[in-house]
Amino acid sequence: MSHFPATREAALARWAEFIEIAPRYGAERNRVVPGHPFVSRLSGALRQRVVLETELIDSLLARHRFDTVAKLVQELVWRGYWKAWLERRPTVWTDWCDARDIARRQLDARALQRLAQLEAGECDVAVMNHFARELVSTGYLHNHARMWFASYWVHVARLPWELGADFFLRHLLDGDAASNTLSWRWVAGLHTAGKRYFVRRSNLVRYCDPSLLQDAAGLELLDDSRIASLEATLPAPAVAHPPPCSMDDDVSDVHGIGGLPQDTSRRIGLWLHDEDGCLEHSPLSALKPVAAVAIRAMPGVGIFASGAPRQRFADAARADAAARLQAHFGSRGPFEVEHSQPEQGLVLALAGFARKRDLAVIVGMHPAAGPLADQLPAVQVALAEAGVELRLARRATDTRFLAAAAGGFFNYWSRVERVLRRGSQLDFSSESGDDCT
Repeated sequence: MSHFPATREAALARWAEFIEIAPRYGAERNRVVPGHPFVSRLSGALRQRVVLETELIDSLLARHRFDTVAKLVQELVWRGYWKAWLERRPTVWTDWCDARDIARRQLDARALQRLAQLEAGECDVAVMNHFARELVSTGYLHNHARMWFASYWVHVARLPWELGADFFLRHLLDGDAASNTLSWRWVAGLHTAGKRYFVRRSNLVRYCDPSLLQDAAGLELLDDSRIASLEATLPAPAVAHPPPCSMDDDVSDVHGIGGLPQDTSRRIGLWLHDEDGCLEHSPLSALKPVAAVAIRAMPGVGIFASGAPRQRFADAARADAAARLQAHFGSRGPFEVEHSQPEQGLVLALAGFARKRDLAVIVGMHPAAGPLADQLPAVQVALAEAGVELRLARRATDTRFLAAAAGGFFNYWSRVERVLRRGSQLDFSSESGDDCT
């Protein structure tokens, strides 16, 4: 677990080490080396927001010139942008959920065998087996290895990309609906017109540490000429995205909680979930709640339960977030963080929390599109029936990502770059949005 920090203190300590070598990231980030020394290994902490992208970017640019770390800044911005892109196009997520379940039911016996072999690390290519086993045992894969594995899954093993995305989402410490779904769509050729990703032996040899290729079994299946022939033979899929939906009223209000901080007559409870573990550094920090509830994510995000490393990581991050929450709000008066039982489910846990604490309002950070957000309608109905209001807040940067996600990433990145080059923090309130459409 120490290799991938799950607590805020450990994550910031890891960042303090990595920031010294950050200028090397652009040149070395694609190298797949045991131990992953050339990447921060903070993606899990960022996914659960034990640390925030904005604070890492601000500290990075306080230490280095923009030009020397631009690629790392860009990678830190991608995750937030993709979450916003998916939230503005929710049917991309729901379509994946439906297609995943249909695909598994419709696989024939031979495809089911290939699927089982790939997930178990028992396919015909030794290095792909290494990646599958690393993913299941650690909850992590280098991004380049993820691309190779996904390409092998889709284009060589000819398995549905939806099932590969399910395999990753169940195991990755940093797996979120947006980054995972959209990355697999890109590899399969469904995200960017004319762009598919094909794994090639020459690329593996160039970027893999030699120790990972000592067992060369199956590499001939990835010879460049063979893959080129495959690429020429396989028809490119059509790319069609739904238009971005309009932003809801609550999205335009970054705080989204009205006058609650001053309304001491209403009993307020906090909802701590796995998509934001920094409530003490959020629009909620000024509230005066009477209690908080930390709710473990549902154990399954696909057909099967999440992998053990992912669950352990999430539990450690949530416990750390709860302890910091207790220290922050407990210093102001009576306050207690309670932990729900995972078998309760989200709806029963929040309703039970509201009833036990006699709450008028439950406040939390708005989850991104994905399994947690899918449950919000049922939560709102259950709480409303109990006379309890649910209020969800957003961070300023998330709101700006949502506003910009109507267009492509690189238009948005040009805007980010202008802001950061002039020494501003990641705040675009003074920028025109015209170039993001």
